[in-house]
Amino acid sequence: MKKLCCRVVAIVILLTSIGCDSSTPIPVTPTSTASTSGERVEPPTFTIHFFDWYARQPWPINGSGWTHKIDWAKYGLSTSDVDRTAKYYDNQFDFLNRLGVDGISYETNILGGKMIHPSDIETASIKRHNIKVGAFYDWALENAPGRPEPGDKIYVKPDVAIANTVVNKITEFYSYLPKEQWLIDKHGQMPIMIFAFGFDSSTSNTPQAWQQFYQTLISNLEKNLGHPVVLYITAINIWSLEYGFQHFPQNIRPFNFVMDSMQHQIGHNEVSWNVNFDNLGVQHLFNLMRVIRDDPRYIQEMYWLAKYSEPELVFIYDWNEYYEGANIMPDETYGDTRFNLVKAMIKDIKENSQRILPRTLLITDDFSGNSAKKDWHDSAEEMAVMFPFRRYIPQADFKLASEVKPEDLAGYDMIVSMQRSNPALDTELSKLAGSKKIIFYHPLVNSNNDMTSYFADSTNYNSRGRKVDIVDVQSVKLETVEARDDVMDIKPNSSTEVLLYANDGKDKTPVLLKRGNNYWINYFWPDDKILERVFSGIYGRSLEQAILFGNGDHAQRLFVYPGGKVVQDTFSAPAVYQHLPLPVPFTAPPPAEVPKVSK
Repeated sequence: MKKLCCRVVAIVILLTSIGCDSSTPIPVTPTSTASTSGERVEPPTFTIHFFDWYARQPWPINGSGWTHKIDWAKYGLSTSDVDRTAKYYDNQFDFLNRLGVDGISYETNILGGKMIHPSDIETASIKRHNIKVGAFYDWALENAPGRPEPGDKIYVKPDVAIANTVVNKITEFYSYLPKEQWLIDKHGQMPIMIFAFGFDSSTSNTPQAWQQFYQTLISNLEKNLGHPVVLYITAINIWSLEYGFQHFPQNIRPFNFVMDSMQHQIGHNEVSWNVNFDNLGVQHLFNLMRVIRDDPRYIQEMYWLAKYSEPELVFIYDWNEYYEGANIMPDETYGDTRFNLVKAMIKDIKENSQRILPRTLLITDDFSGNSAKKDWHDSAEEMAVMFPFRRYIPQADFKLASEVKPEDLAGYDMIVSMQRSNPALDTELSKLAGSKKIIFYHPLVNSNNDMTSYFADSTNYNSRGRKVDIVDVQSVKLETVEARDDVMDIKPNSSTEVLLYANDGKDKTPVLLKRGNNYWINYFWPDDKILERVFSGIYGRSLEQAILFGNGDHAQRLFVYPGGKVVQDTFSAPAVYQHLPLPVPFTAPPPAEVPKVSK
């Protein structure tokens, strides 16, 4: 009981964006028109989260802890078969093969001194149905036994011994499976999901220590398993984890567990699907806050991303997590409508994945350098802008500025550069300004370089500490923002058009400049008023208001507090992805025990 309590509260509390609006109808067509006739590309690998823990739990199967109930008799089963008998597993794996996924991500952690793993009966069924299995290592749950919530416990430290312990646990999990049943993606890599939040962010730890930690994790797993590995780790805004994403983008990538949690753009290779969420069962068991996410726009947006942003992996939460009501397994509430919807979405994407966005490269400085200087200003701004970039350039590849070579730029149609550490790279980018779409997102601190001269006759560093209005060329106010030392004084050259200004009542300073296909954003904090103007111009169409990837303070969600208080939270922001019409009719029924929103 205690372990599951920690598990579900971790999802509710630690993920900062959660959402729902069951009253919103599914748009029939996108609200703006974009070409969906592009170059065919290889579809992603589809994996679905699979739980095998119900026989281990003290709560009744199909009891009050299950948000949606399953009619087991319909399949010739009883509750006593669940997680125990061959006919149960045969039923589950028959369903999964018909669904069309490429494999399952099996929920595992330490129980009784060993990794939770498929039983012999289950393994035999896995082999009969040729199910491919990858690990979903729940490191967070493993480190919060007996606690009502995960708290601030730190368990991920830059210690080689810790890295090797994780290597041994994951290796042990795979040792229980025949190698021919291991989940291998279409690039020959083993996708391994890791659910963890307790990263040490202390500045006393050096970047070199984290370099050794991640290198040990990767190299020893690859040595033990005999395949390249990709570790998909829950994304949080902590420099020690960002170090892994930045320095090992081929092997360590972020994923978001549910559809409204923040996910930044370093490592665009994963898209999460979560077709509705309602942890009513958790509230019944523990009298905790209930969270409902059932806005159909989520489904349309995540569908678009999987089809058009060229991910390597689609992670689906989930097949059978009944306490949180996100199951694709047919139930008494939804029937087989969720199953049929996901099946049709997978089929369409496997047959029709396309490239319709420009090939894009995102370049940043090394975030970890700021941690050593305790420079919260640069560190916070540089990492924070990665989250809205997920909405504007979900297709972008990533490289550190220190690693970019001139030949790396050739294969891209668009380059987004945030870097301030490599003046030679600015010179290379200035040479491409006439042939590619280039966005310079930084306050070019070195005032005499090739990029400043491309846009401006002169620049002047100006340390501000006051609020300014962002206005357009007609002086129409869009918003008020805080300007610090990230807005330079600029005198544009005659070839440059100013689209937006910062107006403090005395001076108007350009904050968005355009020359040809190139933009200079002279304001470093992520700002949707500025970013929407840039990317609607880049993509040649207006951007839709999207609800995926909430902003940390708000998301599209419904909260039902113990005691009955109900609060509807809302979130929307501009995004390149659209509300793609679904491949089959889908009408979400109202949630179980429908709450009334409190006034």
